[in-house]
Amino acid sequence: MNTDETDKLFENAFKYQPAYFPEGMTIDILKNEHQPSFPWTFRLPFKGQKKNETEPTNHKNGIKELTNVDFFVPTINDDNFTQVFLVQEKINFIKSDKLWLTLTFDDAKQGLVKDFEELKLTINY
Repeated sequence: MNTDETDKLFENAFKYQPAYFPEGMTIDILKNEHQPSFPWTFRLPFKGQKKNETEPTNHKNGIKELTNVDFFVPTINDDNFTQVFLVQEKINFIKSDKLWLTLTFDDAKQGLVKDFEELKLTINY
């Protein structure tokens, strides 16, 4: 999510220079060192709507769109990072005793769930 609204959040981000990007074109990375249970977060240097021409759109399990992301974390600090995500409808940080990530595709219309215990991940579709 590279928008004008996220510029402030990423202003002190670690700049990663991939070898496959032109010199000076970097990926912004937030390590969330003050909240180690939070994921590292990155944004690509491109703004605007992404073209999906090269992405596969016909998946074997029939999923089409990621519609919700829930991060289950033990603590949630009231800082710039969490404030940015409070206004995002599809990204949630939920206080929990466990570290876990739940991805929901297509609003879970198929009613199917796949848990990956070793990855601390659930996929609903």
